[in-house]
Amino acid sequence: MASDSDLAHVADIASDISSGFKIQADEMGKVADVLTLTFTTSNTSLETLYETIKEGAPIATASGQSFKSTAALVELLWNIGIKCSQASSPLKNMFVRLAAPPKEAKAANAIIPPEHAAQIGKTANMAAQSGASGGYTGHSGKYDAAGVICSIPLVIGLVKQHHPELRTSKAGLEIIGNAEGCRRDPYICPADVLTVGVGSTEYSGLKIEPKRRYTDREIAARWASDLRTAENCVNRYGNGKAMPQGAFDAMVSLTFNMGCGAMRKSTLFRLAQQGYTPAICDQFPRWNKAGGNVLKGLVIRREKERQLCLTH
Repeated sequence: MASDSDLAHVADIASDISSGFKIQADEMGKVADVLTLTFTTSNTSLETLYETIKEGAPIATASGQSFKSTAALVELLWNIGIKCSQASSPLKNMFVRLAAPPKEAKAANAIIPPEHAAQIGKTANMAAQSGASGGYTGHSGKYDAAGVICSIPLVIGLVKQHHPELRTSKAGLEIIGNAEGCRRDPYICPADVLTVGVGSTEYSGLKIEPKRRYTDREIAARWASDLRTAENCVNRYGNGKAMPQGAFDAMVSLTFNMGCGAMRKSTLFRLAQQGYTPAICDQFPRWNKAGGNVLKGLVIRREKERQLCLTH
């Protein structure tokens, strides 16, 4: 919870940030609300949060990013272990990466709408002026923190481009990708399982090299393999081929998250075997627990899947 002194600073800091993001004076209340929510949920001080966002504001605005989305990125960086006091450079580097993508990203340029190209060019200019840089740091022999995070839209583009055999639509991939996140460096997830990319484990049979940094193309290939496993499960046990696109996507997302072993004998799959009805979609909210506890993230994901299931 925010302290009295923190709350006393919010108005002044909100005023400065509003100026940096060219936000109208009558929107300052919303800026203050976002600030308060972000620093009270990310276990950092208001001043540290302010310094981080202030450093990233020029490049963020040049890239067409809003204050709200920038604040969310800061919180995401903290949640993966990059403290807000260390997050200024990674925040800028994420925008820089869009301006100067690696070879595998260039191969997916077709997924970037033309109207966004000008904004990416502006980002490159701002990055050059600010001296921001990312990627491999030769003097230390290590990658900087910004390289840890990969772009979900980019990886989705690579999957759609190189794996057209997969049935899962862009809408389904977005639910999975946005919920799972994307990491280049292998890590141990909360379930104590070695993971990399978009929630990819060794379950599909593909080994993970713990000390490697994976490329976008490698991450897309791993994700495609995992998606294929989930799709096969839905088709075999959940009558997937007879499901409308929305229901199929939602079932693949749920199976990707919970595993085929849990889903194959579920009520949801049993109902699906009898053909599609909206009643199938009402089963999704039941899958909102991990370790016996209801998790907010799962509640949100299940509702998105339910809504997708109801579309045709």
